[in-house]
Amino acid sequence: MENLWYFCRMKSIIARYGTAVAACYCVLAVALWVWPGAGWYRAGIGFTLALAVTGAAYAAVPCRSHAGAMLLLAVATALFVGAVANVNFFTLGSGGTAEWPYFHNVDAWERWGEARRIVERGRLSIQPAACVTALLMYTLGHDAFTSLMPGLLSALLSIVITGAIAGRLTGRRDIAFGSMLALSLMCYFMVQATVLIKDVPLALGMALGALALVRLDGGSRGPATWLAAVAAVVVMAVYRPNTLNFLALGALIFAVRRRGILPFAGVAALAVAARVGVMYALSYIPATYDSGMSDMYIAASGSGGGDGTVDSLLAAYPAMPVWKRLMLLPATVVMQFLIPFPWDWASDRLFGPTVPLAHCQYTWYAAGALLVYWAAALARRSPAPMVRLGLWAAACYIITAYLFAGRISRYALPLLPLMMPMVAYTAAVAWRRRSLRVWLAVFALGMTATLLICHKIHMG
Repeated sequence: MENLWYFCRMKSIIARYGTAVAACYCVLAVALWVWPGAGWYRAGIGFTLALAVTGAAYAAVPCRSHAGAMLLLAVATALFVGAVANVNFFTLGSGGTAEWPYFHNVDAWERWGEARRIVERGRLSIQPAACVTALLMYTLGHDAFTSLMPGLLSALLSIVITGAIAGRLTGRRDIAFGSMLALSLMCYFMVQATVLIKDVPLALGMALGALALVRLDGGSRGPATWLAAVAAVVVMAVYRPNTLNFLALGALIFAVRRRGILPFAGVAALAVAARVGVMYALSYIPATYDSGMSDMYIAASGSGGGDGTVDSLLAAYPAMPVWKRLMLLPATVVMQFLIPFPWDWASDRLFGPTVPLAHCQYTWYAAGALLVYWAAALARRSPAPMVRLGLWAAACYIITAYLFAGRISRYALPLLPLMMPMVAYTAAVAWRRRSLRVWLAVFALGMTATLLICHKIHMG
């Protein structure tokens, strides 16, 4: 009987998704033909693995739906097509090969080079993320497409977990699906998954941490909850240990309640212990390169879509006292929200064919408008865990703007899985409200004026 049930189940799944999956493979095959460079077998196996892992994860989500599964199929196909186009540019388009790609992005170039040094010299690195790339090189060979797999898979799992968080908060499938859709429409987030950058895996870490805290808030103390917490700590420790501070902050925010503090204190202690452990371990690993540029210097003068005028005004930001930074905080928060600006697309072509799409920021601006409305009109009537999640996201967003002058907006991308449940909740609950429509109209007019002014300043 069990075998018969399994057979019927598989037959049902094939009947529902077989045609769509086959179409996705055909699209990927066309992309590999149009943009050669990535190995057919590596891309095919990677796509199959991503679909299997994502499908298994989504099958475990209580508020799953057919629409959500089809969305994941479409997103996976789009991500892999983008990765194929980028690999073509990193290899044939830049005079490289799959084994020796040329990354124009400095962070990606340093990470690839550091991974090569780890493999060739046989020693650890002060860049834990490079160790992940090196591990892939050890096991699967030196391949540009393979190095992008963690980001591609992280994006898909982040979407799944965002839906799981929203479903846990509201118990509604439409809001769970809306959260998944909202995250998949964040172009900057999606683009970062197709290049060798840390932010999307960090989004997965934040999503896992948020899921663990929401489950703890609901009274779930089982192995699944703690597995999510431990996985979040591991991912953050590997890709950017500083973000463990954010996880500890989130645990403290969720702990501000009358009872049940110990589990949240345990998550905070786990995050702090991992942060200290990583710092201690890295202090014993000799550096194999010297970038010659500190994080704060990058924050004041680095990439982010600004212009020379703003750069000159903020050149002294790292040396400013705390009170001056606090005075500038409204401006830096707004700047972090606005960039990359939705123009000057060609300026990022050098980093990969998909990267200019990060400038399609209108969906993010719309999400921001819904977030502001939620905070002003819906937060008091929302589920208490959602309010705590919103406070956590806002605190982390403001801290990021304070630390980096609002100039490196991609550092805020890991917070998107925390925000999208509120975006979907607002759209589902308040869409018929006249006040929301008036607010969206006012916000659109204000954004239009702001962007026109910024365009005038930015383009000179």
